[in-house]
Amino acid sequence: MKDLDTLDLAVKEVANAIWRRVRLVKDIGMEKAVLLLSDLMDIAKYILRIESQDQYLHRALEIALHHNITIYDSLFIAQAQAKKAMLITSNKRQSEVASKLGVDVLLM
Repeated sequence: MKDLDTLDLAVKEVANAIWRRVRLVKDIGMEKAVLLLSDLMDIAKYILRIESQDQYLHRALEIALHHNITIYDSLFIAQAQAKKAMLITSNKRQSEVASKLGVDVLLM
């Protein structure tokens, strides 16, 4: 049962976070990194609907330009707005902009 929506961008962001842990933080090795990404992709198949960011890009650019936040953050707001869904985030600025735009937000 897939109850959560996200963008294909999220997978790339997680992969980048794993890279960061291997190359910059140096607290995990390459084998662990590959395993983490594989596990994420396996779990995601069951709980996430992963959409292309392309359909939200124009709206995201408008949001980014009007509210001075990144396209990356704006994409998730645009998706939540279009789906009339709650945005779950740990980014305070992103949550503030989303709230201004009428998106329900859970700031964690």
